Amino acid sequence: IAILKNCIEILYQFYNIRSLFEEGILLFQNAIQSASFLSPFDPLIGMMTNRLGSLALRLRRNEMAFQLYSRSLAIFEPNGASSELGLTYLGLGNFHLRSKDFSQALCYTQQALDCFQALDERNNVGTALFLLGLIHERLANFPAARKYLEDALDISREVGDQRGMILRLNQLAGHDCNNGDLEIAEVRYLESLTLSRAFKDRFQQAIILNNLASVYHPRQEFEKEQTVLEESLAICREIGDLDGEAIALNNLGELAIVQGEFKKAVDYSRAALDIALRLGEDWTIIAVYDILGCAYLGLGDPETALAAPYSIVLTE
Repeated sequence: IAILKNCIEILYQFYNIRSLFEEGILLFQNAIQSASFLSPFDPLIGMMTNRLGSLALRLRRNEMAFQLYSRSLAIFEPNGASSELGLTYLGLGNFHLRSKDFSQALCYTQQALDCFQALDERNNVGTALFLLGLIHERLANFPAARKYLEDALDISREVGDQRGMILRLNQLAGHDCNNGDLEIAEVRYLESLTLSRAFKDRFQQAIILNNLASVYHPRQEFEKEQTVLEESLAICREIGDLDGEAIALNNLGELAIVQGEFKKAVDYSRAALDIALRLGEDWTIIAVYDILGCAYLGLGDPETALAAPYSIVLTE
């Protein structure tokens, strides 16, 4: 059983790190179907279901992920604290964060933290603290969010979890940018990018490159900004990350506005809007409308710029 568990984890990490999410989902779906000789409540089925839920979240198949984590919960919760139960709670916390149900997200993530602390699993404790940081960010409780993120990064360095450091450095760099500490932010982003390249994690590389633009833009280093955004866009298209593609396109639209290329800005942001509307990503949609409105104003077309839904943003 221990060997099978190791094999499951190795396969999951392989598909996750290489951003082969569709292939990973297919593999685990087939594996669960092939294991029909096992009880539906067998821990091995639960473990594969958890990994399948994680891959579904990466592809933003949120309802699929919720159903999978709910099945895992039925398998692991009756047996008390375990690593897999903690991971199930984390998955449900992530789902509810995506669904903007922050009270449920906090509840499940706190349960995950309690579980991992009881088991003295420091690495997973850091993962739970990181998720708590993300939730508090969405609640606009920024001091608490930063404290959770810093504690999570400290644990990553303590236990040598370089993959965990990628996420935590990236998130903390965003706080540094918001505070105007661009030099510190750049150092964190570049360290995170170096680690993601070492792990060949294309998904995280695209995110970090896009975020680096937020350092170069206020410093008016537009050539560097263009380079990182175009690289991010290329990676997103390569791995099929539609949300990342929409964000990179819209950021290229914003850069085009600053450079006075308003027609190009419209083209970038309309492409971003098509994707964002398909995904139903509210924050991305609002950001795209903002850039589109500004681009149309730059083209001397205030009627289009102020027409709904652009006016929702421009008149707030």
